[in-house]
Amino acid sequence: MFTKITEERAFDGILVQIIENIRRGELKPGDTLPAERVMAESLGVSRPAVREVLRALELMGIVTTVRGGANYITENMDQWLSAPLALLFQLNNSHVQQVQELRSALEQEAALLAAGNCTEKDALDLRSILAQLESAEDEKARAGLDKELHTKIG
Repeated sequence: MFTKITEERAFDGILVQIIENIRRGELKPGDTLPAERVMAESLGVSRPAVREVLRALELMGIVTTVRGGANYITENMDQWLSAPLALLFQLNNSHVQQVQELRSALEQEAALLAAGNCTEKDALDLRSILAQLESAEDEKARAGLDKELHTKIG
């Protein structure tokens, strides 16, 4: 799964390999990562370098660390973008209006890209979700359908 890091900075090399393994489906949500020692040996890097990457991935919401040292690919991958952005906004004392402006810009661009790549099946799926959303009365159901709609567009 992992290959030795050669000339690149250890942090970058480790990060790229973990992300690539997730992208290719070799690491899936809920999978346990190898122990730090095993990863360090197979990557040819130090354990502190592996630990640094795992902490960064945890902050991004991609890895969940359990007491005792086990590291898992998070089950809730849709937090990978919102968690770092939320932290960034907090650190910069951003206002709600700034968050809404960013969200609006991202959603508009996502909708344009989705429209350009939309298949007939995608369009039917979106119409179905919208119809369910319009008829749903329960707020929890509406929230779930809204999330499903945005995920489908994404």
